[in-house]
Amino acid sequence: MTNNDVYFVGTMIGEKDFSDEFIEKGQWQLGWVDQEDNEQYQKMLALLNEIKIDDVVILKSTYTRTHDLPFENPNGKFVSVMNLKKLGHVKQNPHDRHNLFIDWESDFQPREWYFYTNRQTIWKVSNSDKIDGASQLIQFVLHNIKQDYSYFLDKSGLIANAHKTNQTELQKRKQDFLKFYDQGKWTAVIPKANWLSGYWDDKQNYQKIKLVSIRQLLSYITSLTVTENEALKLIRDNLFSITTSDEFAKISDVINSIILNHRQEVNALIDSLNIVEGNGRRGWNYSKFKIRNW
Repeated sequence: MTNNDVYFVGTMIGEKDFSDEFIEKGQWQLGWVDQEDNEQYQKMLALLNEIKIDDVVILKSTYTRTHDLPFENPNGKFVSVMNLKKLGHVKQNPHDRHNLFIDWESDFQPREWYFYTNRQTIWKVSNSDKIDGASQLIQFVLHNIKQDYSYFLDKSGLIANAHKTNQTELQKRKQDFLKFYDQGKWTAVIPKANWLSGYWDDKQNYQKIKLVSIRQLLSYITSLTVTENEALKLIRDNLFSITTSDEFAKISDVINSIILNHRQEVNALIDSLNIVEGNGRRGWNYSKFKIRNW
């Protein structure tokens, strides 16, 4: 559908917001008409000339906010917000120094993105930038994968520790899982809880098993695509830290897709990690951990 470049473009020309007109006319326009000597225009023109047919373009506006955020902001600090209004694919770049013709997607749902933003009229974001924020933003835009607020909160230092889930709470969630599924509903419940959390509680008995989190397990796949590698970064090591069913469903889709595309290699990886030193496979029921019920 696209290369790894996404172009976020502003909607204001002068004091007017042209969002509705751009969408209605199937186009986008770079301003500064009759002001082509403007230094900022020249910078944006260089980016405009890069844009090719089928590239992804997003209408955006950028602002700051202190309240009504999807995470805690106890100190009332300003947080940068980017409103993503519409996504489209370039139908034509006539190279007339101002215009693009766009096929806007009718089913794109506007959404807000936080912290990693830019006020430039054209902002090019690429996976090749090797910036975690860039790859997460692209996944958020193209695949609606929930933004990992904790990553950006840590990176920004704006709200130190306000977002972190108490370790006691994580342990309680794991124990609730064990209690619920230990009622004859599932075999090998303890090993499965350990796989989901990425660690084991009984280190004395489990120390010889090469237990890794599901995210780390899948990262060992040698044939992952660039897109799969980027999507994998959004998966938490401890899945009990997920707080909403919507987020879990999105992460589940990523994991299931990777497993489906690389089933043979995943099977081999599970076999290679499911070893107790000196005893071969089948250590403490880990062999019962099947792909289908990860």
